[in-house]
Amino acid sequence: MTLSDQDRTQAETTVSPFNAQSGLGDDMPNVIWNMLQELSNRPNVPDGVNIGKRTIFDLCDQRSIGPVTLDIEHRLSAELSDYPFEARYEEGLKISELGDIIDDPGCSYPATELAMEKYDPDGYDVQPSGQGRARKLRVLVLTVNHESVLYYDPLRYGKVNHDQLSGIETSEIDKQKFVSAWKGRSETTSTLWVEETEQSRLARFNA
Repeated sequence: MTLSDQDRTQAETTVSPFNAQSGLGDDMPNVIWNMLQELSNRPNVPDGVNIGKRTIFDLCDQRSIGPVTLDIEHRLSAELSDYPFEARYEEGLKISELGDIIDDPGCSYPATELAMEKYDPDGYDVQPSGQGRARKLRVLVLTVNHESVLYYDPLRYGKVNHDQLSGIETSEIDKQKFVSAWKGRSETTSTLWVEETEQSRLARFNA
């Protein structure tokens, strides 16, 4: 089954209220911010799950070298401790498991890390890091099927007119090319998402 016009329209609707990132190295906090914003807008999800831009930048530990990913799962879970949600970070997931997360109504859209030396985006050129190496990019995956992946790339904006953005757009990539960039040179995938706690799922099931 190929991606339908309905899939693309739904993805565009999802990203249309997203916030553009403010700096080249801000992709991690930007993706988490938009992830939580979308999740908090779902029925029966507390508004407080969207913990806000300032808190997200703090927990991502913004420094001159960019966001530090170490322990991000536990930091984010601590910020969500007042709500029945927790962060999950996994390495080594397969593309089918990524699709399972997307299809689970108790999960946010997953954020994945792409190796820029294997990622060839439309609309802009990949820039190396300050050390001359290609950097990694975090994106938010919206739809996966057997041919393609629809996702939010924080470095890809809508049309620009007089220095103003006209909107955020989705990106589409061949699934095998996505998997190659997701694995990178280390051949290990990395994925972050937020999901309903097991206690909350059980309580809802037994209600």
